[in-house]
Amino acid sequence: MPNGDTVLLWLTQRLLRRMLGALTTWLEGQDMPQTGVAHRSPAQALYAEAMQGFAQQAAWAQIAPEAPVPVDEEGAACLVRSVDMVASPQALRLVFNGPQGAVAAMELQALSLRQWLAIVLGAWRQAEWALDPWPAWLLESSPATALSAVLH
Repeated sequence: MPNGDTVLLWLTQRLLRRMLGALTTWLEGQDMPQTGVAHRSPAQALYAEAMQGFAQQAAWAQIAPEAPVPVDEEGAACLVRSVDMVASPQALRLVFNGPQGAVAAMELQALSLRQWLAIVLGAWRQAEWALDPWPAWLLESSPATALSAVLH
């Protein structure tokens, strides 16, 4: 929060599944806004997917290690019931709503959204949830895939 307080937000798999399409579509529109996704040729679609993968890898590489945010057991916690998304050409604003309305908000530019999605994907995998809602370009460029390729 702007005042330094933390809020623990709980997001369900159902809500995250609904969010993923809008978040990744916004990202895809950042890099190739002149061509609508529905009007791309197969070659353009392949190129766009490769570019998304490269951008995702670059975003992951730029994540600086940080100490975990300490969670205050007595602090505010909320099960998020809905998320309002406000898109602009430069950023995507997410407003997390609980039972009483808006609880927290964050504004993400393309780079920070890519980093946030990589972190969410890591938690998703740790929870062993099915990966079907994630786009291939994001799955293929994630750290877990890169690590397994090195180990095998």
